[in-house]
Amino acid sequence: MEDYEEEFVRNLKAAQAVYCSVRDEFYAWKGRHIAELSSRIFPSEAATGSDVAAGARFRIPTAAFDPPPNASGQTEAEPCIYTWEYDADGRITAPGERIPLVVLEPDQFIAHPPYQFCTPASRNLTARMIDNAQAPFVPYPEESAFPHKRYLASFDGFQWENDQRDPDDEVIQYETVRRLHVERGFPAETIDDIMRDHSSFRRLRLSNESGLLWDVSQRDPLKVIWGDGRLASSKPHLPPHFAQEFPTSNDIFIQINSGLTKFCPNLNCIMHCCQIHITHDWSLYTPALTPKEPHLTSAEFFEQPGATCGDNCFRLIDPDDMEDQDMSIDNLDFLQSALKLDPDMLPCDLAVICKLPCRHVFFHRRDLVDDREVFPPAPVIETKKKRKGKRPQRLSLYRKADTKKRRPFSRQDFHLPPCSHPGPCSQVLMGCQCFKANSLCERNCRCPPTCPRRWTGCNSTCARSPTCGRKCRCRMAGRECDPELCTACDARDTHVHFPDIIRRSTRCENMEIQRSEFKCFHIKRSTWGLGAFAAEPISTGDVIGEYVGELLDGADQILGHRDTIQKYSGLNYCFGITDRTTVDAQWLGNPTRFLNDSKPHRPNCGADGVHTANGEPRLIIRALKPIKEGNELTLDYGKVYWAAHV
Repeated sequence: MEDYEEEFVRNLKAAQAVYCSVRDEFYAWKGRHIAELSSRIFPSEAATGSDVAAGARFRIPTAAFDPPPNASGQTEAEPCIYTWEYDADGRITAPGERIPLVVLEPDQFIAHPPYQFCTPASRNLTARMIDNAQAPFVPYPEESAFPHKRYLASFDGFQWENDQRDPDDEVIQYETVRRLHVERGFPAETIDDIMRDHSSFRRLRLSNESGLLWDVSQRDPLKVIWGDGRLASSKPHLPPHFAQEFPTSNDIFIQINSGLTKFCPNLNCIMHCCQIHITHDWSLYTPALTPKEPHLTSAEFFEQPGATCGDNCFRLIDPDDMEDQDMSIDNLDFLQSALKLDPDMLPCDLAVICKLPCRHVFFHRRDLVDDREVFPPAPVIETKKKRKGKRPQRLSLYRKADTKKRRPFSRQDFHLPPCSHPGPCSQVLMGCQCFKANSLCERNCRCPPTCPRRWTGCNSTCARSPTCGRKCRCRMAGRECDPELCTACDARDTHVHFPDIIRRSTRCENMEIQRSEFKCFHIKRSTWGLGAFAAEPISTGDVIGEYVGELLDGADQILGHRDTIQKYSGLNYCFGITDRTTVDAQWLGNPTRFLNDSKPHRPNCGADGVHTANGEPRLIIRALKPIKEGNELTLDYGKVYWAAHV
């Protein structure tokens, strides 16, 4: 123990010495680099590297920007600009050219109506609770009428109060790690122990996608010239996977489980905007594979149908007269991990995967899988077949046990994560989120593919009418057709290269959102600030567009500071889609946010409810009547909106 502590102290002192040396070299190079860049901009005012390091500031010669006097020695009274050339010493080398300016008075322009800028987006993004915990800035800082105290009371603090990482120190620490490993031979474990003990050092890797080495790999390297005069890129680099943990190469079972963590059950996952990553613990919805139980004994393999795979096939040997077959430890570990995936796989197939003789695989499989622990699979209970000629049951989009609410047989609780559990989604298993919410299991749920609660698409209703009309099962449930599930209709656009006559007769008409089949409209000045105007004739039922914004789940918890800004500015872009889910286009949205209220006239557009497209809630706006080109598109904001803003 004492030897370990002495070695650790010795390594820590060596690391600190290397760190101090690298830090001095970096800041010396930084001063020279700034001086070199400044000399290119202001050659006559170039400062030395020591001046830059001391914090000297470069002064722009004001004489170069003063207009030259005219012949009488007086400065021009008329507004104008001059263009002239300078030499390296700042002297004028050519006479200036006088360009008069035309002055426009402010009253010649009509002030643009005020509006709030928003980040353009083409899809809803889930708002994160962490973004609402700290204030990014103070709005309306120069307007005393804004309730700043009430606004800031909704936050725990400011975002700029968090510890910010110094990019210079990141470069210094990386070079320190490189020198300790490449030049002094320190292993990754020793360097990581030093950084874990020292508060000013960062860990090499907190995971395979976080830590010092990961952050450095995500940025462009600086062209630093270190003390030995060599460029940083010309020096030996750290290995590509330095300090990165990998599963055992021979254990494919562990490799598959480690790879499963890369997959998110959300079909439209963007990590920083994903509802699973933000709202829930997404690792819970990527369950690891569990070893399968064997159901075949060694003797039963000989009864399986199939031909021999070669001269070394297990079918050609007598199981009672088999001799001991030698196998290396690595090959034995690989075979054991493969048996975890499928212990009942034929030795012929296992031999191909493991690249071993078939008889060797059979022999060691007999040793690894004890026949006394093999149990036959559970019997399959066959259901009674329906009588021929009996009409099938009428398609029901509502659950029989929920006749009062008449809830659609669809996933209306968008805040629910995909279910992930062993066994079926039934009443016996009360841990199933889909069963508790009385919602269907989606394609991204982790329940078995044979789960009876899974949505299966519109194949039962659109086999004879592939255009997906009113009787389409997906359309009746408020869903768009799924290209993976709805194979009876042409949701995949497989006839895209066919003639128009064939395409119109087979093309699925329930894919407007996923195909972005929206109408064109312009944003320009309206009676109420900015408004949306049709750029083409629009028919009744045409999709104007999708209302896009931040998807707020449990809006009452995170609308405190947003509501303060909305009441002060008089602008509200929130659109409620369910009892607890709201789309807010205040800071993120698309041009549909500019549709104004129709008062005192009737609206020509309206929200067509919430549609599910590719597993996500979508709020689309349709035309309620024919709209001519140039007419304004309007909505009915509703009594709740005007009660809160009047």
